Order: sequence, then C-alpha cells, then structure tokens
Amino acid sequence: MNESDVQITESLPEKLVEILAKGKLPATDVTLAFLRRAAGSETREESFETMPVSKKLIPDRSIASLRFSPDVP
Repeated sequence: MNESDVQITESLPEKLVEILAKGKLPATDVTLAFLRRAAGSETREESFETMPVSKKLIPDRSIASLRFSPDVP
C-alpha cells in the first residue's frame, strides 16, 4: 500500500464520488486502493485456506483484464 492508497481509502465517500465524477481519478485506482488495504490488513502468516478472498482473486490481474475488455466502457 502506498501513500495514494492511504489517501484514497481514508477519504470521505462524498469526496471520492466528487473526485470520480470529475474524472480526476479512475475508478480502478479507487478499487485497487481498497483491495490493497483489505489485503494488507490481514496477517502475514496464514494458509491458503484461511486467506481472504481479496488475496485469492489477484486483484491487480483482475482489474488489468477489465481495462482491456470490450464490454467495459
């Protein structure tokens, strides 16, 4: 998680909506920030069975595939 992720995830929802509506920040950046924060809040010593879904989904790869999908505007 970087400083940008912290700033995004600690923002008020109303402020995030305003920033997104004005196109100042891509929705994928916001999504990844929250996914990184969720993944980072878990303990480091966990087995795959107890690992949260956010880590199992490989969010960066999932979001990257959406960016190139013809179904996504």
